[in-house]
Amino acid sequence: MNSNSETVSAAFLDRDGVINIDYGHVGDKDKLDYIEGALDSIKFLKYAGFKVFIVTNQAGIAKNIYTVEQFEGCMEKIKRDLAVLGGKIDDIRFCPYHKDAVIDKYYHPNHPCRKPNPGMLIDLIKKWRVDKKNSFLIGNNESDVIAANKVNIKGYLYDGSLSMLDFVKSLPEVIHS
Repeated sequence: MNSNSETVSAAFLDRDGVINIDYGHVGDKDKLDYIEGALDSIKFLKYAGFKVFIVTNQAGIAKNIYTVEQFEGCMEKIKRDLAVLGGKIDDIRFCPYHKDAVIDKYYHPNHPCRKPNPGMLIDLIKKWRVDKKNSFLIGNNESDVIAANKVNIKGYLYDGSLSMLDFVKSLPEVIHS
């Protein structure tokens, strides 16, 4: 946590389609394959002075495709693989709620944390005292960009045409950091 009065620049990253290949409801750590350059981009962002946050919808939990524990196992694998490279994720938020939930406790027609709603971003911005002007979000769906825009940070849509590292290095916030 950022305990003093300084603000931090942050990179908010979606998980599926930005860090790992989105096969649809990825909940098995053994089937977690990385986007080219994804782990290197997180290391690069850390060395450039950014806090790195994961903000990810995880409807697969609500739909009983995988469990919270399996999701957490995937995140632990990502953190371990990053640590080997010298990279780090500073904080993670996920939203298991969905309107089509088959598990009652995860049913919600429009949860405030489910992107395009900005709840996960709002929480991290407050906790870490994020400087919104020098922060950004990378997602692979329009809902990611909409969530970013709702909290006045720049949202970028990743389409896979570049490696994630090349994509990150091309962003104005990174070039000027």
